[in-house]
Amino acid sequence: MSGLWLSIPAYIAFVFLVYHHYRYRGGLKPTLGFFGFALVYGIIRENVLFFLNPAYNLYGFVFPVDIWIGFAPLVVPVGWTFSAYTSWYLASMITGIDKPLRSRMPVVATLAGLISATISLIIEMPAVAALWWEWNFDPAQVVFFGGPEGLPILTLGGWAMTVGVFLFCYWAIAYHKTRWRYAGIAGIVFLFTWLVVVNTLLTV
Repeated sequence: MSGLWLSIPAYIAFVFLVYHHYRYRGGLKPTLGFFGFALVYGIIRENVLFFLNPAYNLYGFVFPVDIWIGFAPLVVPVGWTFSAYTSWYLASMITGIDKPLRSRMPVVATLAGLISATISLIIEMPAVAALWWEWNFDPAQVVFFGGPEGLPILTLGGWAMTVGVFLFCYWAIAYHKTRWRYAGIAGIVFLFTWLVVVNTLLTV
């Protein structure tokens, strides 16, 4: 039951965000494009983490999660997609930049990444305290915020980089038919490479 207290509210909030994008930010096709792209990326990301080292994950759920796609708990890509879209929306509200034009993409993506880091702080700390999941790091390897049972500081940068780079890559691929698309694809490759390197360094 404890796992459902995590996943059900996340799914409900996700539906509201999908509706918000559909209603206020471009209609059906852009909505399916963004949320579909984000979910697929998140699912692939979690499965890659597992295949890198099946015996060791960077984090683990204390209670069973209800829906799995391969080795990816669905609530994880849903949660980080929630963070990405919310960060994008807040960044566009703060800057007044609604459309991710080429000259403005880095500005909005950087601010969205910083916002996502603050979201990670208010999610990760209570989630660990509520025993929804736990981080498998040795405090000697990674600095923790709040003690050994708290939040690895590494995750703040991880959320910021993942969301910021992902949004930049999505905009470059979805909104531009020039060489910016190649920059977007290269950024996705960079994210996965960074994931492999971090996972390797922390699981040796």
